[in-house]
Amino acid sequence: MAIKTNELEEKNNQLTGMSEAVTPAVPGLHIVQVPSNLPLIYIRRALEQAVVGGCSAYTLEFEKSQHLVSFLSVSKNQHEQANALYRNNYASDEGELPRVVLLGKNQFDVFSPEGLLYVTLKTGKPSKKTVCTMQQQIRSTFQPCQVESFIKLQTHAREKEICFIVFLQSDLAPDAIGCTELADEYLLLKHAEPYAGAVTSFSVNSLNRQWLSGLAIGNLQMSTIWDIDGSTKLTTESFIHKELKHRLAWLARHVMVMGYDEAGKLLGVTRQTVWRHAAEIIVPTPHILPDHNFIDRQLKFSACPDPVDEPQDDWSPA
Repeated sequence: MAIKTNELEEKNNQLTGMSEAVTPAVPGLHIVQVPSNLPLIYIRRALEQAVVGGCSAYTLEFEKSQHLVSFLSVSKNQHEQANALYRNNYASDEGELPRVVLLGKNQFDVFSPEGLLYVTLKTGKPSKKTVCTMQQQIRSTFQPCQVESFIKLQTHAREKEICFIVFLQSDLAPDAIGCTELADEYLLLKHAEPYAGAVTSFSVNSLNRQWLSGLAIGNLQMSTIWDIDGSTKLTTESFIHKELKHRLAWLARHVMVMGYDEAGKLLGVTRQTVWRHAAEIIVPTPHILPDHNFIDRQLKFSACPDPVDEPQDDWSPA
């Protein structure tokens, strides 16, 4: 199968000139909104690992950090378990291990006066390139006292040169929460049908980079995958579609350059279905795609030897 590379290379050349507009995250307060239908524990661990390791995907831009301070609302016993899990998750072949500090506190509310005081005291003298993460459940619009705590925490982060990442678990619209304009970066996560072998998949939409959406910047799809050592790995690609069947049809047509008949036979659907699924997706040329071997494996995994019977239409493309 041929790989459609000319268009992608041209796109990457265009993106090279946009590097100044897509700079790494600055010290401050960054929000990651996670809906209730996504497993926050896996997503938080995977994103923490990506941020600490340094990532550059035109949506998540973080320089490599040496220290991670993770605030958890857990009991003492759960704290020990989480500590072992984090140590295992951040081990590397080179033997380098970022300093991971787990601060457990039951019913931890970062935007309460007590929570704000606790966070500022624990991060009073941070090391350079420190990332602090915490999570908070939000069921209603931010109250004035929460907005005040938000601004104070943001000021503390900038003064101490810390990247604070708050995972907000909420099904409210970002505007309804009331902090999109305050955050230095606001990432909105949504559920996406996972690939085979993935624990979960989700789209990441940067509300701060909507001006660059025409260049396929600011909207990613990520998947968390269990590794054999028990850690989670994060795969990244440009967002194409939330449903797997549409995504595979688009990849088969526009990346693997398969004909409608060939793709339909492999996926177990008619050529009309392949055309319909691929045609429904209107996206700018993606700049980050899965490895073609990965796409080939996914297509073969989804292969069905007996295509389903669907009405044949004369208007379908050749």
